[in-house]
Amino acid sequence: MQPQARPLIFFDVLGTLVYNPFFREIPAFFGLTHAELLRRKHPTSWIDFEMGRMSETEYFARFFSDGSRFDEDAFRTCVADAYRWIDGMESCLAEVQGAGNEVHTLSNYPVWYQTIEERLRLSRYLRWTFVSCETGVRKPARNAFLLAARQLGRLPAQCLLIDDCMQNCFAAEEAGMPAIQFFDACQLRHELVCRGLIPFLISTRPHCGSDHKFEYRRRDPQGPRLPLPQVERFDVAEVCIDRYRGELFFFSARRFESSRNREYPSLPQTPETSIYRCRGSSGRR
Repeated sequence: MQPQARPLIFFDVLGTLVYNPFFREIPAFFGLTHAELLRRKHPTSWIDFEMGRMSETEYFARFFSDGSRFDEDAFRTCVADAYRWIDGMESCLAEVQGAGNEVHTLSNYPVWYQTIEERLRLSRYLRWTFVSCETGVRKPARNAFLLAARQLGRLPAQCLLIDDCMQNCFAAEEAGMPAIQFFDACQLRHELVCRGLIPFLISTRPHCGSDHKFEYRRRDPQGPRLPLPQVERFDVAEVCIDRYRGELFFFSARRFESSRNREYPSLPQTPETSIYRCRGSSGRR
């Protein structure tokens, strides 16, 4: 049997990889709340701008429904200065690429994506293949997913969308493309490990701003999903699910306080190995 090919991975950009200034910095620039900005902005100009139907100059002229003008240079600077990586996502994206996955954008955004590239250089990790201002198609339109898969010579089922927008994820799945709704870097790593798209590792180094102290990657991507473990007293370890009890154990080569457990002859037994039981975690759900 031939091994199953890795899916092509499509990343949304704003709100998934890069911080979106629309909710805080842009309203603050005008001295408005987000709700007030929504009431005053033109109802369709942003969509037209995102789909490449109008230039930036035309967009600024139609930014507000009443035609109010503003300092365009200062606004452009405000937006550009707000772009930054979402916590943990640069290292996560580098890891996805480093694991041998083919990674592309599938993003709704105007020509400002070029500013994001200039500032953050996302192209080190993925290809800016599909951006709505270039393709003329926006998510959640069904064609956004079908055309992206077709252009790269894949079926939708052979791709994977990662997007913070639930509506886009639902639309992708209705078009036959699996999707992961993004919440934070730790959650995404968990999902990618469960799909076998990144290798297993546990690290105590902080990767994101969540409360999780540790993350893990599994030997068997087809096995049961595991909760993020809460463990102590080691730096780097492997994870193994005990085949008899379904319990989660950690094998540390760096700390030796815990005694070897001879009840499990099937598990690795070396002089350097210590076993740590994960408190409150199980390999079964």
